[in-house]
Amino acid sequence: MQPANRSVQRLARIAGALYLVNILAGAFAIGYVSSGAPTIHANETLFRAGIAAHLIVTLTNPALTLIFYELFKIVNRRLALMAAFFSLVATGIEGASLFVQVERPVVPAYDVYAAFFGFDLMTTGYLVYRSNFLPRAIGVLLAVDGVSYVLYSFVDILGPGFAGHLVPWIQLPILAGEGSLTVWLLVAGVNAARWTERARISSTLLAPVASL
Repeated sequence: MQPANRSVQRLARIAGALYLVNILAGAFAIGYVSSGAPTIHANETLFRAGIAAHLIVTLTNPALTLIFYELFKIVNRRLALMAAFFSLVATGIEGASLFVQVERPVVPAYDVYAAFFGFDLMTTGYLVYRSNFLPRAIGVLLAVDGVSYVLYSFVDILGPGFAGHLVPWIQLPILAGEGSLTVWLLVAGVNAARWTERARISSTLLAPVASL
C-alpha cells in the first residue's frame, strides 16, 4: 500500500475510533438527560458522570470534525466546510450548556444542539453519497439520521408533550446512520485507491485557481 493510501486509512480508522467513543459517551449523556438531569444535590455521582460524558463528546468532536473535513474536502470543499461549521457550532452549544443549569429553559440546549448536528449529518451524508470511496447506502442513512435529529428538535420545541412519543422510534435512524459509518470506518476504512485518485483530480482542478 502506498504511503498516501496508508495515511488516509489511518485517518479513517482514527475517525471510526473517535466516533465510537463519541457514540458511547453520547448515549450515556442522552440517558442522563432523559433521566431528568439530576442535580448535584440529588445524585452527585450520576450528575458528575453525565457532565463527564458530555465533556468527552465535546473533546472528541473537534478532532473528528477535522478528520471528516480532510476526508471529504476532495468531494466538495464548500460543503465539507459547512458540515464542519455545523459540527463545531453544535459542539460549542453542548459545551456551553454544561455551565448552565436552568430548571425550565425556554428552549432546551439539546434541541438547539440537535438542530445544528442534524444539518451536519445531512451535509456529511450527501458528501458520503457523492464520494466513491464509501458506500452510498451509508450516506443515505446519515442523511435520514440528520433529518431525525432536526425533526425531534423542532417537535420538542413546538410540542414538547408530543416529542416523547417519538422515542425510541426516532432513535433507530440514529443508530443505523452513525452506527454504520462507525463500524465501516473501523473495519474497512475507506477505499484508499479511489480516495487518492479523487484527491488527485481535485488538486488538478484547483491548480488553475490557485495560480490566479
